[in-house]
Amino acid sequence: MLRRSETLSRFPGHYDVMVGGAVEVGESYEEAAARELSEELGVRVLVRFMFKFLCREGISPVWFGVHEAVVTEPLIPDPGEIAWWGWTTEAELCEVVDHLLFVPGGREALRRYLQFESGPASEEVSPRRSADVSADCDAVGLIPWNLLVIDKALRAGWAADTCSPDDLARAGWQPGNPAWGHCDITALIVNDIFGGDLMVGEVHCGGEQHGFHWWNRLPSGVELDLTREQFRDGQTVTAARVVKRPPGPLPRRWEEYLLLRERVIEHLGHLPEPA
Repeated sequence: MLRRSETLSRFPGHYDVMVGGAVEVGESYEEAAARELSEELGVRVLVRFMFKFLCREGISPVWFGVHEAVVTEPLIPDPGEIAWWGWTTEAELCEVVDHLLFVPGGREALRRYLQFESGPASEEVSPRRSADVSADCDAVGLIPWNLLVIDKALRAGWAADTCSPDDLARAGWQPGNPAWGHCDITALIVNDIFGGDLMVGEVHCGGEQHGFHWWNRLPSGVELDLTREQFRDGQTVTAARVVKRPPGPLPRRWEEYLLLRERVIEHLGHLPEPA
C-alpha cells in the first residue's frame, strides 16, 4: 500500500494499492507495467497480466490493465510520486480500504483482484459498490488456482537448465517435449502444493532400464503424474513404490528444484514452503 505525494495533480495524498500510468505509444500493457514499476519503485521484475476493466469512478472512464509481480529486492520509491509505502497483507488491506482516502480506481482494482479467478479473464465484472471490498476479502483471501493454471506455470518453468542431467545426456531437451527430464522436481512442487507421498518407478525401453520416473500420490490415494507425457518412444514404467519425502534439502537436484519453484512463483504469485 502507498500514499501518493501531496504535489501530484491527481488524487494528491490519496492511498493506493497500485503504481501505474498511461501506456505509451507502441507499448504493451506488460511493458508499461514493468516500466512503471521501475520508474516509481526502482525495481525491474517480470510482471504477469491479470485482467483489464473499465473504471468509471474517476474524472472520466478509463481502461485499467492490472498486473501482479513478485518483488524480492529492496524498493527505491520515487519521492515525487510516493510519500509513504508499506507492505501489508490482504487482510490488513481489507480493514482499511473503505476507511482511508483511497484512489477510486485503486479501490476498484483491489475489489476485482480479490474476485478474480485464474483462467480466461473477463473484460468486465458485474458492478458492485466499493463498500463491498471487505466482504470480498473475507470470502476470497488469495486468488484461487485451478489445475490448468498450475500445469501452465510448470510448463513455463521447464527448460534445459532444470532438466535432469541423465536425461539431458540421453536425448537432450527440446521445447516440443518440455516435460522431459523434469519428473523428480515437478513431483516435489506438486507435493508442496497438495501434500501426500512421492511415487517412483523404473523406466524401461528396448529391454534396458533408463533411470527412474517420479510422480505423486495425493492424500486421497489418487495418483497424479504431470510429466508422464514425456515418454514418446515406447518407454514403460514398472516396479512402482511409495517414497516418503525426507525433510529438508535433498542431496540431488536441489538447486534445479529451487529454480523451478522460482519460475512457478512468477506465474502463480506464491507457493507453499517446501515440505
